[in-house]
Amino acid sequence: MKRFPVQVFPALCLTVLLLVPACLLVSCGDKAPDIPLPETSVLVHRDSIALVSVEYARMHREPSIDSPVMVHSRFGDILSVSERTPDERWLYLVAARREGWVYRDDVALYMSDAQAQSARRQLRRPGER
Repeated sequence: MKRFPVQVFPALCLTVLLLVPACLLVSCGDKAPDIPLPETSVLVHRDSIALVSVEYARMHREPSIDSPVMVHSRFGDILSVSERTPDERWLYLVAARREGWVYRDDVALYMSDAQAQSARRQLRRPGER
């Protein structure tokens, strides 16, 4: 078994005694500030594109069936999801000249526009073969 030379041991001890507290002080400092990240579907694992899967999807002013209908989206329309209710039963959808709250069951969700476009090509109307 090799032994350290007597001169090396005190230097090694001194180095350890100085480095360990220094590392602890640096790592236990103030936390780094929180960096806000954008809510993209990739980061939050949410689908952000909606494809209307019913004949006409009613777009409401508020996320409620009793809220006034502002406009309709048609079967096969593709819209962006910009908001959700906490229970995710209502989605705020946005397109060129229309926006509003749509009930979640009236749309199919996708992570990208390309996926929604592909699904639209294969989409069949309710009752259609």
